[in-house]
Amino acid sequence: MAGVDRREQILLVAEALFSEKGFKGSTLREIAEGVNIKTPGLYNYFKSKGDIYNSLIVYRFNQLKTAVLDRIKEASEFKEQVRMLALLLIDFWADHPGLPRILAEGMMLEGEHTVDELISNFWVPVFNEVAGTLEESGTEQNGLQKHDIHLLVFNVFGMTSFYFFAGQVYSMLTGEDGFSPDNIERLKKTVIGTLFNGIAFS
Repeated sequence: MAGVDRREQILLVAEALFSEKGFKGSTLREIAEGVNIKTPGLYNYFKSKGDIYNSLIVYRFNQLKTAVLDRIKEASEFKEQVRMLALLLIDFWADHPGLPRILAEGMMLEGEHTVDELISNFWVPVFNEVAGTLEESGTEQNGLQKHDIHLLVFNVFGMTSFYFFAGQVYSMLTGEDGFSPDNIERLKKTVIGTLFNGIAFS
């Protein structure tokens, strides 16, 4: 983690632990050991394990905004924006394959990392950014209603994130590495084909 500050190191170690063992199964001691400090030293950076979780969500949202949300605004045509959204999301989840599991667990937890906190720190800003961009082009160019675009955004996130949430199951069922570059490319083709052409049977 050369070049990464201590606060960011803590978040990255916590992310790996939360992905592998879950939020409840991870301890502050394990997080501290991962960055070679004593457990009390964590309190110089975060108030609690819940604070680490919430900070991780904000940290990843800011990266998602740069990698995905800002970039789809570069396209002016609605279908290209949708295509970019799906492909860039897959790339983002592939770079952070444990994040969908962490987000999903957060929806079932209570405390400092409440559902309301997760929704307000991640899902609301993500949804508003994407829906706002697509509404501008979709309603003008394709005559779509806002609720159509809202469902589209919701489903694109669902299609792309669930694969990584359940990727280990895919690997067990098929005997393949679900996260291999070849399978990620297949995922992209499948998602784009489904979005624009429906499910085709040959």
